[in-house]
Amino acid sequence: MNKVIVTVRFKHNFSNKGNLAGIIEEGDKRLVKVLDIEETTHYRIIIKGLAEILKFVSDNSVVKAYVQTNIGFALLKRMIKGESSKVENWCNKDVGKELVEVVLQKNIKISFSEYKYNENIDVLKELNDLCENSKSSFNSKKLTNKEDSRANGKIYNENKLATTDIELIVRGYSNNASDSRDGMYMSILKYKNNEKIIKEKLYGLTVNQCILTGIIESIKLLKRPCNIKLYTHTNIGLVQYINKKQGPNSELLKELFDLLYKYNHSLEEFIGQYRQKELAEKMKRCK
Repeated sequence: MNKVIVTVRFKHNFSNKGNLAGIIEEGDKRLVKVLDIEETTHYRIIIKGLAEILKFVSDNSVVKAYVQTNIGFALLKRMIKGESSKVENWCNKDVGKELVEVVLQKNIKISFSEYKYNENIDVLKELNDLCENSKSSFNSKKLTNKEDSRANGKIYNENKLATTDIELIVRGYSNNASDSRDGMYMSILKYKNNEKIIKEKLYGLTVNQCILTGIIESIKLLKRPCNIKLYTHTNIGLVQYINKKQGPNSELLKELFDLLYKYNHSLEEFIGQYRQKELAEKMKRCK
């Protein structure tokens, strides 16, 4: 069997689309692929993209697949073994099935791993550049301020009654490898020099659902109309909900916007890494 290394990385485009780049290293052969994928979460983008990349791997290969986050390694392994009944409640089962079908059709023996940034620097830089420079990136157009929430912030329910400025930094976690999907959220609610940590362990939810729950529970603590600067590490679907009023997390999103409207809060969204490493370290100590 050929030994093959597949490394993939994605870049989310603040909508239901993402660019995914993959490098296949098979002996002295090297193949690079960049895909534009439409899906609802970054987990689904990676799983679907990896399935497409694996189609270019030789049959009967031993593949080591490196990705940037745990996409449900244990659950995918169960599906490959034919134990689909044990992953009935997995929210990504449908795209997982696409990946598994490719693996079985090509008779690939595959293992999954999160790559280590300090050991894969050159490959990751190349993948990052491929995502950034993809012709399909951001639909090949320059984004306006309203579309680019990472650059300038997208404001929801802007109103004159919200006169108190606060920061709300939220991070979510969900264990895809666990049948119970144990997870949690942690948030920092900051007013001037005062900060409050809010956290809660949750079960059966996705990362985005954990984040949305954390935002809702944190906003419930506010005593007056506030201008909320919201910082998260991933797209949680606010724009999509405002445009369509539907989606996989529409009930939580409705509850969030109902809170904003009822209590006259204004919310400005930022997606990035602001204080996310700090929250990640705190969450590790709580698991």
